[in-house]
Amino acid sequence: ALLTASNHAVTATNKIHRYAKAGTYTITIHCSENKIPLFSWSQYGVSKDASKVRSVHSSLPTVHNTDGTMALSFTFDLFRGCSNLVSIPEQLFIYNTDATNFSTCFYGCSSLTSIPENLFSNNTNSLYFTSCFQGCTSLQAIPENLFSTNKSATGFGNCFQYCSLITTIPENLFTNNTAVVDFRYCFDGCSSLTAIPENLFAHNTAVTNFSYCFRGCSSLTSIPERLFTNNIAAINFHYCFNKCSLIGIIPENLFAYNVAAESFNNCFG
Repeated sequence: ALLTASNHAVTATNKIHRYAKAGTYTITIHCSENKIPLFSWSQYGVSKDASKVRSVHSSLPTVHNTDGTMALSFTFDLFRGCSNLVSIPEQLFIYNTDATNFSTCFYGCSSLTSIPENLFSNNTNSLYFTSCFQGCTSLQAIPENLFSTNKSATGFGNCFQYCSLITTIPENLFTNNTAVVDFRYCFDGCSSLTAIPENLFAHNTAVTNFSYCFRGCSSLTSIPERLFTNNIAAINFHYCFNKCSLIGIIPENLFAYNVAAESFNNCFG
């Protein structure tokens, strides 16, 4: 694999390039062969100098590991800590059809203002979105169809934790994610969130964990009575609405169908 920076080729034996002076540079990553080691992407990403990344201009390429399998099957941590990254190309992952793990992919991208609706549309094998957008404090909205093709996904824990500018959640955000088991901390710290759609979890019948899900949603004024009606497998609700200080009424039948529930510790603390 070659990383080209100002006509300087960085190879496996020559991994470092230093610029003569500070500035904004375009770095292009491409393949010198049709197979490259997986670690060239997934294990290191851009984490070492993450705060210096300001934009991504194109899709990640189709590349393969030395054993012939497709690279970027694990995309966790890929853009973690890119605090100056403002936007993401819509077709960023279009070629990475074997990707299974997007955990912490955009963790701490605090300047990111929006998410392309079709960002994960080709990643139908994805299993995990844990902490994917955690700490994206400038994010203003969540696209309704963001996860519509990720039908195998099982984990959304911490996915939008501390996204403090989000005011609404699309009602059909998780409609096709019927395999999900974990929503803990999913919207924890979304302090501008004003309402929860009644059918947000209507199709997620396998979920067992809602702990801390809406903790610290300090602008939330009400809870839909049928929010958890279909989540009969749910076991854990502890701290779910903890620190939601503006909620005035708890619906009478909020947990009427959660017959497997074992923990409500500090749920409304």
